[in-house]
Amino acid sequence: MAISANRLFSLESSLPGLKLSSTANVPLYRQVYQKLRAAITSGKITAGTKLPATRTLAQTHGISRNTVLIAFEQLISEGYLEGRTGDGTYVAQGFSSNVSSDPANGLKNAKSSRQLSQRGVLLSKTLTTVKDFRNLAQPRAFRHGIGDLEMFPWDAWARLSARAARQPSNAILDYSDPAGYLPLRESIAAHLRATRAVNCSAQQVIVVTGSQQALLLCAQMLLDPNEAAWFEQPGYMGARGALIAAGVRVVGVPVDDAGLNVSAGIRLEPAARLAYVTPSHQFPTGVTMSLERRQQLLAWASQANAWIIEDDYDSEYRYDNRPLESLQSLDRDGRVIYCGTFSKSLFPGLRLGYMIVPEHLIQAFSNARALLDRSPPGLTQTVLHAFMHEGHFARHIRRTKKAYVERQHALRESLEKRLGDRLELRGFDAGMHLCAWLNFDVSDTEVSKLATERNLEVIPVSALSDMPLERGGLMLGYAAVTVEALRVGAEQLSKIIR
Repeated sequence: MAISANRLFSLESSLPGLKLSSTANVPLYRQVYQKLRAAITSGKITAGTKLPATRTLAQTHGISRNTVLIAFEQLISEGYLEGRTGDGTYVAQGFSSNVSSDPANGLKNAKSSRQLSQRGVLLSKTLTTVKDFRNLAQPRAFRHGIGDLEMFPWDAWARLSARAARQPSNAILDYSDPAGYLPLRESIAAHLRATRAVNCSAQQVIVVTGSQQALLLCAQMLLDPNEAAWFEQPGYMGARGALIAAGVRVVGVPVDDAGLNVSAGIRLEPAARLAYVTPSHQFPTGVTMSLERRQQLLAWASQANAWIIEDDYDSEYRYDNRPLESLQSLDRDGRVIYCGTFSKSLFPGLRLGYMIVPEHLIQAFSNARALLDRSPPGLTQTVLHAFMHEGHFARHIRRTKKAYVERQHALRESLEKRLGDRLELRGFDAGMHLCAWLNFDVSDTEVSKLATERNLEVIPVSALSDMPLERGGLMLGYAAVTVEALRVGAEQLSKIIR
């Protein structure tokens, strides 16, 4: 192949830019390889261009010919160069400079050549929380959704983990039941029957990697794209995200002092196929759904042939000693899917939760569960079962419940002392956070921003609603930090608000 003098000259004039360094950590042959590869992929050296002889390149740059030979051989093996017997080495004709070694360029090329699916776009744009998980450090006042990790009985957990690892069974080492480790499912069912009056057998328990997976399963299994679902306003962003990711049309239904306003939901979308609710401790307002509303919701679901997801995310923590049965316990028509998690009662990193499905859905949900990640981690399930079976779980709940109620009382006292005329506190019958409604015209988003600057974690309630709220509110978690930290945080918050 003939090559013009200008083309060869242009190539040689670019090679001094190799800037090889004998003191760099990268070997010389690798430097030659990287520089030539970059020149080819960027288009500075085009397909069909003949490269100078290896001896010439070596002499020009004061390096060994073997160094150049090794670099050339690597480029030839990867398809960037091709050697022609008796004629030298050329940039491969079939190589396109659209393939870039620069990751940023690669992303641009990928974006221009292939777009995300519609579902992919929804997944990429839908938020599940207002937290920035990249910057989570030691818990501060008023982080919500997490307990005091220092109170967890790590010694007991370590002993049980070591025992399970020393004596592993095939049941936890092999592929296992997608619905979960049966002894753990039995422990969960027994716990829920005793504490929440849930009507279930162990076979109805599906173990999942956190309640978020349960919500995604429900959205994908129970609704088709463009079907409508009722969603509490304000409400949990993770549930909203699961519905949107499944292509569901989310219908915001207002929450009042009695919980989800069923009448409003019927006016807005009577033919909805699902309702997502947090009846025991509404997220984030903390109100409890009244018995009348529960009956209305169940009646609507039966008439509309719809489903109800009951998210009982922090049911272990109730402080008024008033028995409160689950919504599922009132269900006589097989309409309620009950979801719970160990993230709040134990620790979020455990990544285990559960769902209770009606008997006629057991096989369908088990099959779908298998498609997600085959089965929950066997070793972790074994340890958790032993933790519950040997009484550690119940003791941990009693211990943390006592501490959390003390912290809640301290926070309420501090806020009422400093901001009694500015805030209305709600949701203190249960849970791990309070909802503080602002009694005057001020932006809860602005308060949250200023609180962040003062090392506080305050979630604005308006960020959890798609519809305008009558007034702003603040989510104030109290379980993760000490009484003293909460009092200091309340003092700082009062300065911000006043």
